[in-house]
Amino acid sequence: MRVLATYIVAALALAGVAAGIYLYMRAGPAQIAPTSSGGASATSTLSVSTTTTTSDSAQSVPSGYSTYASIPYHFSLSYPNDLAVKEYDEGDGAQTITFQDVHSPEQASGFELFVTPYSGSQVTQDRFLGDEPSGVRNNVQSVSVDGASGAAFESLNATLGDTYEIWVIHGGFLYELTTLKALAPLLNTVAAAWKFSQ
Repeated sequence: MRVLATYIVAALALAGVAAGIYLYMRAGPAQIAPTSSGGASATSTLSVSTTTTTSDSAQSVPSGYSTYASIPYHFSLSYPNDLAVKEYDEGDGAQTITFQDVHSPEQASGFELFVTPYSGSQVTQDRFLGDEPSGVRNNVQSVSVDGASGAAFESLNATLGDTYEIWVIHGGFLYELTTLKALAPLLNTVAAAWKFSQ
């Protein structure tokens, strides 16, 4: 009887993994890039997130990188192995995820992702100022993140100083990646390996 129970548990576990892989691999249509005008504010909410961090992935992961995947926010990204991941619930379906150097966390040598429900196809000026109180947006460039149009720009943070950011809207969410200006190449590598799952 114990052997049969063991087989049943193993079969259920495999079915769960297969379902998770299927959901992870589905891809959806891209949205329009964020800009400084037009659009609407977020109206939907999201329940508690379920995320995973693993060193294995079906996508191409750069050497020395691990994969972080979020089921409720429909994405995965690759990050350097020496960065520790922490999640912070921001309420109203929003979350901040930090990828911070485990050896010197005081130096802010990683990057941060803020993700929030967003129903607009463009970032309004009010939304931009709410998330970026400095109002600074220099050297704006159009970027593509897994087929979704976005914007990369330099800004200013009261705590961090000069920053480099990539913002993209996709599938009802606004994703805001932020790092120090000097670490722009790191953020570009993260964006290049980013995958949306719907």
